[in-house]
Amino acid sequence: MKQSRGTGPKTDNYDLKEESTQKRPDALETATRLISYKEWTKNALTERLKKRGCTDNNIEEAMVWLEDQGLIDDRKYAFEFASGRMRTRRWGIIKISAELKKRGINSRLAEEATTPLKGKTEETAALAALQKWLRIKQIEPTLKRDIAIKASSHLRSKGFTGGAISFAMNKGLDDSEEEYLEIYDD
Repeated sequence: MKQSRGTGPKTDNYDLKEESTQKRPDALETATRLISYKEWTKNALTERLKKRGCTDNNIEEAMVWLEDQGLIDDRKYAFEFASGRMRTRRWGIIKISAELKKRGINSRLAEEATTPLKGKTEETAALAALQKWLRIKQIEPTLKRDIAIKASSHLRSKGFTGGAISFAMNKGLDDSEEEYLEIYDD
């Protein structure tokens, strides 16, 4: 912008042309590039496209096309995320559900995705997480009160339910079930 005497601001034609030729990124092109690297939820991808400067209409059109092509599927994402996190990171269903919601998956779908993991599957994962924790900490699996409290706190921080923690503590530590249940009852 140039300022001339007493006439107010003036613009160069070059400045106007530069602004008008700047175009917003194409949502479909940007989304396609993003999903080629990793899986996305519809909500997370929409937010990323907004940050990149795509228009709402352009984003909506892109999301409809991506869903029609099966490239964005929140249900599939939720189920794969839930089973993967339990299997590889030894997370419990509480943490998995919270993380799904954080990623834009609705509560109903998060519950649906974690339901198959309840019971024996979560108990087995909790036991494996406890055994790994004991091995890393180089702790003998005995039920001393301070170890039991630390172990159950570790499992709770990984998002396991009280039932899964109880199962893991009673199977993974040598001693009576009653002593543990006094320490940690859900």
